[in-house]
Amino acid sequence: MQKNNQYQITIIRPGGNDQLLVKGLVEDSKQLANNLFRVDLEGIVHLIYDRSTQGFTNDAIKDYAKEILEKENLLLSTPAAGVMFIEQSNKELSIKPIVWVRDIQTLLYETSCASGTAAVGLWNYYLNNISTMQVKQPSKKYIEVTINKRNTCNIEVSGEVEIIKNTRITL
Repeated sequence: MQKNNQYQITIIRPGGNDQLLVKGLVEDSKQLANNLFRVDLEGIVHLIYDRSTQGFTNDAIKDYAKEILEKENLLLSTPAAGVMFIEQSNKELSIKPIVWVRDIQTLLYETSCASGTAAVGLWNYYLNNISTMQVKQPSKKYIEVTINKRNTCNIEVSGEVEIIKNTRITL
């Protein structure tokens, strides 16, 4: 397994429609601290935090995510950044995705995060050489991520999508 290299990445929606979700360069997961890893995707940087946040409120988790993003200088240096808080139990991996969008200055606790799940898949591949995994989202749904890494890095994310709100904005 190669580490600390850049690979061409394409994340596509399975099913033959080739709807592109993310394309660009990705750098292998980098360990920043004992429980903190960084995965760079084009347009968004994800930090993977693998220490339990059980017992913390969602607001406390969001506040901590912002502190981490600020410490890593990601609030202004990239268009978007996320912290994927990882919980592992009984061979199940779940995430609590917090995403910061610089240009509109928002910090959101997401109900699901495909790019964050892709980043978690890369992190897990880097550490454990596991190429396919199910990641439980806050919505209680699962997204599967598959890493196929040779000369290029293909990441496939698949799962059920549910529209939770339709909104029309008139400017």
